[in-house]
Amino acid sequence: MPEMLDEYSISELKASIKLAIEIMTTPNQNVVKTIHSYDDFSFIHAMSDITGFGLAGHMKEMLQKSQLSAIIEKVPHIKLAKELSNDLGYAFDDCQCHETAGGMLISVDPKNVEEFSNRLSSNGISNWMVGTIEKTEPGLVRVSKNVEHLEVTKI
Repeated sequence: MPEMLDEYSISELKASIKLAIEIMTTPNQNVVKTIHSYDDFSFIHAMSDITGFGLAGHMKEMLQKSQLSAIIEKVPHIKLAKELSNDLGYAFDDCQCHETAGGMLISVDPKNVEEFSNRLSSNGISNWMVGTIEKTEPGLVRVSKNVEHLEVTKI
């Protein structure tokens, strides 16, 4: 396997590994503290930490027992994650990479998305709107044909 890495820049690999470790070892406690800074946080409809079922798997988990579906429109990822996942045979494009470990996936009432995102940012928490909840087919999670890939360079 080491020879398959020959086509990659060692310095880029090391930087990506360092960032991955930083992301995977950063607790989600500040996200929860931000949510609890509201008197009424009923605008949070569901949440899950991303720890092993991939973005699509956790989104599907959050949709259980609802009549809702979701579309993934943006995929934040570390530099080289897509290339390495494809080389190693993981389902990156389907957002089902099981090696994922990272932040929180939170379903927020659309009326509160911008304000909540701003509050997270003001508390030093990187955040992105990664998709939309729909009523296409209960439990269905699909990836947009025009999905945007966003390279994360810091947490």
